[in-house]
Amino acid sequence: MERVIPGSEHWSYSHADHLSRYMFAEQFVKVKRVLDAGCGVGYGAALMAEFGAREIVAIDIDGESIEAARQTYVFPNVTFHIDDSETLNTVTGEFDVVCSFENIEHLLNPDHFLSRVTELLRDDGVLICSTTDPRGPYCKCQNGRTANPYHVNEWHAREFEGLLHRYFGDIDMRQQVQALSAYRRRIAAIELDGLLGRIWASPLRRLARGAQRLFGKHYDWPHILEIANPSPADYPIVASRVSHLFGVPYCHVAICRMPTRRE
Repeated sequence: MERVIPGSEHWSYSHADHLSRYMFAEQFVKVKRVLDAGCGVGYGAALMAEFGAREIVAIDIDGESIEAARQTYVFPNVTFHIDDSETLNTVTGEFDVVCSFENIEHLLNPDHFLSRVTELLRDDGVLICSTTDPRGPYCKCQNGRTANPYHVNEWHAREFEGLLHRYFGDIDMRQQVQALSAYRRRIAAIELDGLLGRIWASPLRRLARGAQRLFGKHYDWPHILEIANPSPADYPIVASRVSHLFGVPYCHVAICRMPTRRE
């Protein structure tokens, strides 16, 4: 009997790259009070609890995702709330770390979010923020703007760093890449799936399948694309200046310190 991993029904193909970001955050969250802004179905908050965070407040604007998180990840030091990242109305107290992974590009007013984060962070607090790199292999643009209907903005590295510098005095820019081996593995799997599809649809193969059914035999289409399923190791986060040595651009990851409060 196949083992079903709790919460896996909410996973997507990009689950591995999300896991990689939370694994990167492990070095920052141990014994810290953490805000996970845009937590989705909650596996990142659960991971940070396992990494030793003292308390995690996780918010998302989608009520179904929050309900799934509450049902799936029950930890004494993790709470899930329905909230808008631009206002963070349910969030109180000071935080040591704020994590915002692949969330800021969905916000109509990202400045509202960043301003609110500076109010919530301690003086020595850290924001770890990631967002899609428009140069990435799966990004699509029309007339110079993102064609993703769920993204309000996508920034190139200097644009993103400039946005963050309005609210933080120190920005350490990193790059998450898709390892070249993983990228080529996915392309090869797609090509192999297409080739087998053409063979499968050929008149000779269709005739053979008809004959096999007469003898009670049935063959399902092989899960070719699953051989390209990525792991977190396929999405390393590295220094921006050498990121091209590891793979293709995937998203920007910024470590932001020295929050600037605005009157």
